[in-house]
Amino acid sequence: MNSEQHTNNQPPRPAVGCEGDFNVSEEAHSPPRGEPFTGFFKLQRRFFNHYLWLEHREFSRAEAFLDLLQLAAYAHTRRLVKGVLLDFLPGQLCGSERYLATRWNWSTKKVRNFLALLEVDHMVIREKKREGSKLTIVNYESYNDGGITKEAPKTQTGSTLEAARSQIKEVEEGKEGEESFPPAAAGGATPPKGSDQSQADRVLPSAWKRMNQGDRQRTRVLRNSEAMVRIGRFFGRKPTTLWTVAEAVAFLSIKPTPDEVDEIERYYKAAIPKDHDYRRHDLDTLLNNWPKELDRAKTYKANQIASQ
Repeated sequence: MNSEQHTNNQPPRPAVGCEGDFNVSEEAHSPPRGEPFTGFFKLQRRFFNHYLWLEHREFSRAEAFLDLLQLAAYAHTRRLVKGVLLDFLPGQLCGSERYLATRWNWSTKKVRNFLALLEVDHMVIREKKREGSKLTIVNYESYNDGGITKEAPKTQTGSTLEAARSQIKEVEEGKEGEESFPPAAAGGATPPKGSDQSQADRVLPSAWKRMNQGDRQRTRVLRNSEAMVRIGRFFGRKPTTLWTVAEAVAFLSIKPTPDEVDEIERYYKAAIPKDHDYRRHDLDTLLNNWPKELDRAKTYKANQIASQ
């Protein structure tokens, strides 16, 4: 019997990491001996809403760290945490041990030990706050090829926080021209210029174009414009309650004039009997039906003038 024959009539086992007739050795997937893995493969953020990721299970440590990466802010943002407005730089997140334990199907003790392990290995930095532990992923930019800075990660030096602060400074000074707002409207309309562009730069985080819809709904704008504050009051929002990026993009895409905002404001502040009140009850619905609501506002104004 030669070396390729098998005893007990058992079929040959496939090579490591392969299945069926594919005969690719483990070495074929590995870098040359002594050389580290390099490069990236892309993982769309929508994957984290896929049923494969959302399957109820106990997370491995690798999955838990990957979850921290996708939970971390990848642009400067502000979020309300237990009623306190907190600033988050790229690579930062706030999560209590109890919250992470629920996500990962772990005990809080296991979460605590895991975070301590990451901290000892200089993979995260923990700050204990009343709202929960604020975590900073060390060298977060190295996990995002082209995600935080204009330079490729392999040429970047310095810490995550230094890179984040540098980018925030650029945004405040208006240097992030490539992130100009907004995308072309339906029908091939060209993006606005002048004051519309300036308003978007003041409101939207620099990385908004790279966000998927889920991230836009979770991320807050840098600040509310005066018109956004006025419209938010229709639905009981405080001036300090920042809009989401998704809401701001929808609003700025409409490009309402000051007169149109005045018309809508008068209409939504008016005392209208309930049986004749067809106004929208939430911000998203108003933004999605802005032309129709503007027509109703104008009709209401005309009827009020005619009745005087």
